[in-house]
Amino acid sequence: MEYKIFDAKNNLMANEEKAVSFVNKDTTISFSTKLKNPILWNGKENPHQYRAEVSIKSDNKVDKVNQKFGIKTIDVTADKGFVLNNNPLRLNGVAMHQDWKQSGPALSEEQHQKDMALVDEIGATSLRLSHYQHSDLTYQLADEKGILVWSEIPFVHDYSGREGENAKQQLTELILQNYNHPSIYTWGLWNEVRAYVSDNEPSVQLTEELNIIAHQLDKTRKTASASDRGITGNMENITDLQAWNKYFGWYYGQYEDLGKWLDESHTKYPNIPLAISEYGAGGNIFQQDIKFLDKPFGEHFPEMDQTLCHEISWKIIKNRPYIWSSYVWNMFDFALAGWNRGGITNLNHKGLVTYDRTTKKDAFYFYKANWSKEPVLYIAEKRNSERNESLTTVKVYSNQPAVTLWLNGEKITTQKLVSDIKIFEFKNIKLKPGDNIIKITAKKLSDEVNWKLL
Repeated sequence: MEYKIFDAKNNLMANEEKAVSFVNKDTTISFSTKLKNPILWNGKENPHQYRAEVSIKSDNKVDKVNQKFGIKTIDVTADKGFVLNNNPLRLNGVAMHQDWKQSGPALSEEQHQKDMALVDEIGATSLRLSHYQHSDLTYQLADEKGILVWSEIPFVHDYSGREGENAKQQLTELILQNYNHPSIYTWGLWNEVRAYVSDNEPSVQLTEELNIIAHQLDKTRKTASASDRGITGNMENITDLQAWNKYFGWYYGQYEDLGKWLDESHTKYPNIPLAISEYGAGGNIFQQDIKFLDKPFGEHFPEMDQTLCHEISWKIIKNRPYIWSSYVWNMFDFALAGWNRGGITNLNHKGLVTYDRTTKKDAFYFYKANWSKEPVLYIAEKRNSERNESLTTVKVYSNQPAVTLWLNGEKITTQKLVSDIKIFEFKNIKLKPGDNIIKITAKKLSDEVNWKLL
């Protein structure tokens, strides 16, 4: 039996060969080696992977397996947040369902690649794979792109008493099948599972058992869970990492309440690391009048209200470095049987991209301007193309130092970037009756839209 370890440039880093005997079909053979000064898998900065080649030779026959892997360290603290390889890293994340219009969860390689390309394009540094094991290709692409992954099993909502053995099996398979993916930093054990009465409920006991299994199978990674309840409770803080699904301004309260909740929680529980595992709002690109707004269960989810949610929420999250991760719910619109909300049935509209992947909503470009290192210049509210008032505000998302506005071929003004969330606002711009060509420029970038004053 022989193993070889190669770096990303295919240089041989380690090699060993020895004779082995197989006593029975369950025999496990292990090798150990040390890599001097290893190149760390370091997220988007350097997603370096090694390759292990293991071969077995017997009677002039050879069986060979190649497996990529990476080396990294992680830590999470209540004050510094997430730490990758001893350096703080903001996990600016999106959650993702493996679900396309007309395809459901049975995606092609091309569809998986497109999804991960969009996650990479927006500049996300982390991805929460909700709420089940995803395709191995998704993990491979995350490895290559340097996107840190929260992987999880489908232990979701209230406990019926029948989940135990299946949950343990799914967690075991999840870890054993994906152990070598360097992008995975945590194993998620549950999402919004409640124990209303006591800490002796079956859901609590199962979580404790799952936690033990995860650490037995993988001593290098942490466990996590996503709660929609309080900071402490019967289910909370059993896993190594705890995060919270918070929908201030959508299901309850105001968007601004997220900041108050975070500050009060951090003050009251200074030793508990805080994270937001879900936040967001519905947005229907075919609805562009914010006066018609009847969230969260009605028929009208205008896109600009979703955008407002993310502008306010991201500013709150961005300015609180103690938050170890945050995940937009959701990267893509996804099917939800039985829903009749927001003007399109059987659909959750909280995605930053439409269900068919043809349209990136305004909020997508907002995050891209804030997260991506690529130049971004985008006029918001493009689809609100028919206007009833002559005076309007032109909102722009851009990570450029200055943006110039043009109206019907005439230069109006240039603004410097002063917003810490990459928003330019050109106020009191007067439209003429009929067509109005709004154009913005920044260095070699430009964007344009036609707004008609009725």
